[in-house]
Amino acid sequence: MAVAATDRAAGPDQFSMAALGRGEVHRLRERVRVHADLITSDDDRFAGRVEVHARGQRFIQELRHASGHPRRPFDDGMAGMKQRVALGIATSAAHVTGLEVALADLATMPRLRALGDQLRRLPAR
Repeated sequence: MAVAATDRAAGPDQFSMAALGRGEVHRLRERVRVHADLITSDDDRFAGRVEVHARGQRFIQELRHASGHPRRPFDDGMAGMKQRVALGIATSAAHVTGLEVALADLATMPRLRALGDQLRRLPAR
């Protein structure tokens, strides 16, 4: 929470060891308390609620169904972008396009062999 609040973002960079080691994050972490709500339904298990108490005021932001939740599925553009990011993390940029094409063709199974070939050519990370 402290990294996300400091950076005003909650992406992969905010969950890195480097982000957790920054001084400004440590200073803010001393002022942040996280309370888990373990009594939730399956529908709300990915929900989030942030309460900020400062100078006698309270700000509350709650999100039950974030983008990507089954009740708010990604549109094709967002799903494709998320897939590209995940593939980019898993392999080199040079291989992303070939994997995207192979994954898009999975529904037509003849291209499954091409996907296997692409995966076998990937360099180890």
